[in-house]
This record gives sequence, C-alpha cells and structure tokens, in this order.
Amino acid sequence: GTLVGRDPRWQKEAPLDLREFAVDVQVEGGFARTTIDQTFFNPKPRQLEGIYSFPMPKGAAISRLAMYVDGELMESAIVDRSRGRDIYEGIVEQRRDPALLEWMTGNTFRMRIFPIPARTDKRIFISYTQPLEHLYGRDRLVVPIPSIDQLAARAKFSVKVVDGARYEISSPSHQVEITEKGADRLVTFEQRDAKLGQDLVISMRENDPTAGAGAAEDE
Repeated sequence: GTLVGRDPRWQKEAPLDLREFAVDVQVEGGFARTTIDQTFFNPKPRQLEGIYSFPMPKGAAISRLAMYVDGELMESAIVDRSRGRDIYEGIVEQRRDPALLEWMTGNTFRMRIFPIPARTDKRIFISYTQPLEHLYGRDRLVVPIPSIDQLAARAKFSVKVVDGARYEISSPSHQVEITEKGADRLVTFEQRDAKLGQDLVISMRENDPTAGAGAAEDE
C-alpha cells in the first residue's frame, strides 16, 4: 500500500519514505493467506496524520490489521463504522495512536493513522485470505503491488506452497528463486532500491503423475 503523510494544521500531503515492503504468503488447499508488512519513515520535523491505501484481490477477506505503537505490536478490532470514527476522533484528541480502516471503492481500502511522530518509523501489517484463481489446469496467485513514485529501500517476497512438490511452479512477473522444503516449496524474491508496481504472480500446475510411468514403459 501507500502511506501519505498529512500535516493536520495545513492539510499538506506527501508520500512517506518506504523503507521495507515484505510479502509473506502461505498457499494450501486452493487458498492463500497473505501478510503485507510495510515500514514507512516520516522524515519531517513534525508529527503527521497518515492515510494508508491498499488494494486487495477479488474475493479476498481481511483477517488481520496491526501496527507497532511505541515498540509494542497492537492488534485491531472490528466495530461499526460510525462507532469506529467516534473512537478514532476521541483517541486523536488524547494524542494516542489509533488507526481507522474503511472500505473505499472496488477492492481498495483506506486506513487513517495518527500520530506519525517526526523522524520515526511506522510499521503496518495487513493480512487477508483469498481463493486461488483456477484456469486451464493451473492455480494462480496474484498479490496486488501498487505503483509508488519512490523506490522501496528493500522489497522481499516469500511464498510457501504446502505440498508444492506436486506442482510445476513459475512466476511470469518476477525472477524468483524456488527451493525445496521437504514436500513443500518456497518461492522467494528480494531486491534493494526496488521500483514497485508489478503485481506478484505465481503460477502452479499440478504434475502429471503418469508422465514418469509412461517414460519407464517406453524404455
């Protein structure tokens, strides 16, 4: 997602520096559980209010929202929209760290965060589950990666495919590394000073169990 910092007094907006963008996915039984872990930095000499926007794939459902506050990981709770806004505004008045997540349009969500102290990091976690796309005998995972005007100091993607030995795995979007973890497969990608905007796509086609037997009979 993208985090835009806004000075509450002058309403001026500017994107915050993206220090780390990490994607962690576990694929199992036709579903994927994805966690987006992002660390932003406020370079300004004053505290800001943040507007964090992020896209989600079709059919996905949010399962977790969390962020670090004063070094402690704080988990979210789901409440009615109007009550959520009242809670947010009340906490803002107390100068504590709240976050308010709202649905915008389509599959885009927005989260308001306050405060983001001067010259400090803000680390945010979003998790969601989604069914894999299935077409022409292939399962397909798509993780939306929004385009950001600035480079990410570090981008790291990791996809664990449970029982992945059954599949032929590839990525048409990124130059990934695939390693064996017993019967599982781990798909990884890492880059520094990365330009974001290309969705992460993983394609999985189940191996034909008769292919080896046919070759043996031919011999």
